Amino acid sequence: MHHDAQEKLDYEGELCIILGRDAKNISEAEALDYVLGYAIGNDVSARNFQLPDVSGGQFCYAKSFDTFAPIGPAI
Repeated sequence: MHHDAQEKLDYEGELCIILGRDAKNISEAEALDYVLGYAIGNDVSARNFQLPDVSGGQFCYAKSFDTFAPIGPAI
């Protein structure tokens, strides 16, 4: 991880839903038919890159560094 991304590193544990096939415009009743399983995820953010003058207002910029969204170890 680049040194500049470590200055204000933050993380959140999250439940990840793993889809087993493409899904679009499905009903709520059909939704679980598309779920393959679940996993634990770590939503990592470099908070110093979320500032509007750095990111240009792009919230996802601070979350898009390599290794910033590990999931697993199993589904």
